[in-house]
Amino acid sequence: KLFKEHKTTKYNQMLYVNLLSCCVSMTTLLSSNTFRPALTFCLVHKGLIRDASMLSASAVAGQYFIYSQVEAFGALVFAATMNIRQLASIMVSYMTYGHAITMSQVCGLIMVFFALFYKSCTGLYGLSNNSEKRSLMQTEYDEETPGYMAARRCINPRTAEMQKD
Repeated sequence: KLFKEHKTTKYNQMLYVNLLSCCVSMTTLLSSNTFRPALTFCLVHKGLIRDASMLSASAVAGQYFIYSQVEAFGALVFAATMNIRQLASIMVSYMTYGHAITMSQVCGLIMVFFALFYKSCTGLYGLSNNSEKRSLMQTEYDEETPGYMAARRCINPRTAEMQKD
């Protein structure tokens, strides 16, 4: 919806999100008088700049792929992808660190991810039961709209009484 209706690009999104993030970080550092100590720390520990740059490059690459997927396939496909990524991350973590997993944890994971996958699938395949008959944010009103005639009357703020047409 964002890319289709507002005609924005993923590059605009990335620019403004990162620019806002930079402004928030800079404001926080300046308002707490920690900008100079943070800069000194970066200059003393040269490896920090390299590591932070690598982390930032990874974040930009991640943002690029996220916005590309949302632009090409929509937010619902992205949500389904994140569900799969989270499940894979949990499973890899259990296997890598050799943690024991209890049956209640398995049941909890199954219930949570089944619900997430079900919601994604119903949205993807148009199976959702959208029971909303009329939008809450209507832009056009007519005499058959509930409350239309009552909304046409004005309330006098001084007396709090209804005025007649």
